[in-house]
Amino acid sequence: MKRNIYPFTAIVGQEKIKKALILNAINPSIGGVLIKGDRGTGKTTAVRALASLLPEIEVVENSPFNVNRNEYMEFKLYKFNNKTKEDMIKTTKKHKKIVELPLGATEDRVVGSMNIEKGLKEGIKQLEPGILANANNNVLYIDEINLLDDNLIDVLLDAAAFGVNTVEREGISIKHPSKFVLIGTMNPEEGELRKQLSDRIGLEILVKGVEDIKEKIKIMEYRQTFEKNPRSFKEKFESRQKELKEKIKNAIEILDDVEIKEELIKTIAMLTNNLGLEGHRKDITILKTSKTIAALEGSREVSYDNLIEAIELVLGEYPDCASNLQNTFQKNNEEENNEKSDENQNKEKLNQNKEEENKSNEDEKNHDPNDGSNQNNEPNGDNEKDKQKTNQNSEVNQEKQEDELEEENENLSNQTQSGTDFKTKENENKDDDLRIKTLENQSELNKFQIKELEKDINKILVVKGREKEKLYGSRVNSKTEKGKYVKTKFSSDYKDIAIDATLRAAAIHSKNKITVKKEDLRTKIRKHKAKASIAVVMDMSGSMMSDEKINKIKGILYKIIKNINKNKDKLSVVGFKGKESEIIIPNTKRPSSFLDKLEQIKVGGTTPMATGLKKGYEILKKENKKGEFIPMLILLSDGMPNVGIKNSEVKTLTGSPIKDVLAIGKQLADEKIYTIIINFEKKIKQGRNVSLELAIISNGRYYDLENVQDSSATIDKILTYERTLL
Repeated sequence: MKRNIYPFTAIVGQEKIKKALILNAINPSIGGVLIKGDRGTGKTTAVRALASLLPEIEVVENSPFNVNRNEYMEFKLYKFNNKTKEDMIKTTKKHKKIVELPLGATEDRVVGSMNIEKGLKEGIKQLEPGILANANNNVLYIDEINLLDDNLIDVLLDAAAFGVNTVEREGISIKHPSKFVLIGTMNPEEGELRKQLSDRIGLEILVKGVEDIKEKIKIMEYRQTFEKNPRSFKEKFESRQKELKEKIKNAIEILDDVEIKEELIKTIAMLTNNLGLEGHRKDITILKTSKTIAALEGSREVSYDNLIEAIELVLGEYPDCASNLQNTFQKNNEEENNEKSDENQNKEKLNQNKEEENKSNEDEKNHDPNDGSNQNNEPNGDNEKDKQKTNQNSEVNQEKQEDELEEENENLSNQTQSGTDFKTKENENKDDDLRIKTLENQSELNKFQIKELEKDINKILVVKGREKEKLYGSRVNSKTEKGKYVKTKFSSDYKDIAIDATLRAAAIHSKNKITVKKEDLRTKIRKHKAKASIAVVMDMSGSMMSDEKINKIKGILYKIIKNINKNKDKLSVVGFKGKESEIIIPNTKRPSSFLDKLEQIKVGGTTPMATGLKKGYEILKKENKKGEFIPMLILLSDGMPNVGIKNSEVKTLTGSPIKDVLAIGKQLADEKIYTIIINFEKKIKQGRNVSLELAIISNGRYYDLENVQDSSATIDKILTYERTLL
């Protein structure tokens, strides 16, 4: 069934998205588009609508790899169809298309694997081309690209870097081209995209919902009309679609002829230097984008406005891009003016020297050698004045340069001081923000960053806990069909069959034709990187009743959710108050879906800490049994339990508030659940610090944030640092 695609020219607003998509349709070497925005802002609609505007390409007929003639011969893909290079190659023209990569896709489906039907029926090892084969010379679209599994991101990185997909699995070895325009859409609230992949995407657009009332009304009217009669609606925009398609076609034809002035290229280099961008990828992308914009406008030369627009599309989301852009143009203009001024001064001096030389020659001609006057020995008054003026000017210029140098040194000194002075609250917060942003932009820390983070952590760490075997990020067995296929095992289960191993087992007892029996079945063992399952147990009792503390708790949870999304861990949140505990966020990989529940948090009543810990412990105990995620429990409280667990079947839980808490601490230690206790207030109940005792008995770590001004930023640091120890 053919899907009804909304016309591209009927999309209201979202001009940046539309422009970015069109530019990539004209020039695929720009490197694709990453579109960030909230749900329902038209991201997916715009991408799918692009399909009707994509140009035609010439490909080899009946090739599953969507290759042109040169690729077909270079990669010897004629062997795939049991042909030779001497056989006649038939080609055909067809439009490029949007190939979608679903989040649930397995590595086999993306890369390609053995054809099951051919293998089981005929005993032939033949490749079943994957999504990367279909995406060659097309557009590869990934919705919610930030939620893509790490092993699939690794595959995409390899293909994007070399434009080739290598299939080495199940006894098959083949390479085929995989050059595609990568378009990804995502909601930033659900986590960031891995830096290695986002760096390879040319344009990055941050989109918001349309706010103009007239445009919002038009969107609703258009959508209603489209849903009632899609064909009639498309016909209304057919002329606009043809016009835009023709514009794209013309732009493709003149793209190679577009030129850019040297001064504009210099501006690109100066801007990326000022922003401190690594490498040259962004410079090249800006250059290509500006040329493509010019081609779209029908021009063969890049204008100043074309360059500005290209910079906004490529670097618009970088901090201080606008101010740096203005400063760069200003500095460039100043340098040009200085060069022109120096050139004019040189011309003036040259002319002046010529005039003086001519005058001197005339004086020599008019000079009478018999004249007794000694003019040559007398000092020339005009020359002496000129020398004095020159000396004065040089002294003034020297003083001015010295003043400017002193001012620069003073500014640099002030900047250095403000960057290292952490005494004031304002500077502390700035430093925290700077470090948090740095940590948010990368999922893995280098040794220097870990040491710097450790210095801050040690200031608030009271109990260090036991040494733990580091598992986070290591390879563990997958319980699903996701992950990298590493080996096989015997199984009567018909899910995720390893065709190569099954055929080998069947070949042993088969004579003429391969016959697969039940005992021949082999399934795949897959591995993926170990992530954490974090249970946050938070105190919502009356002791945490002040608005300041509640806002603090919410701020911390928002930070934790953001941190979890970035690292693709699992999160559950348990709250306790009164006599019971409740699950606020169930154990999930997408905690952002439950943000609205944080606003519904209510406080009051007694402090049944033991019930909250018990619920968190039960969630993580299940995770421990599965063995896929590393369990971590975080307790946020003031350490004042006053309600125990009554009528429990567990003998160690006696109903005593403190004893029950410590008993569960012992269970956490026995299950080897990594435990972190974060104390907000230094209150001691019955002469005891229960949080400290809990940390010791659970072999956990204890942090005291009583004197910390920004708790949420500190928690983010703690969580980031603790991952390095998991």
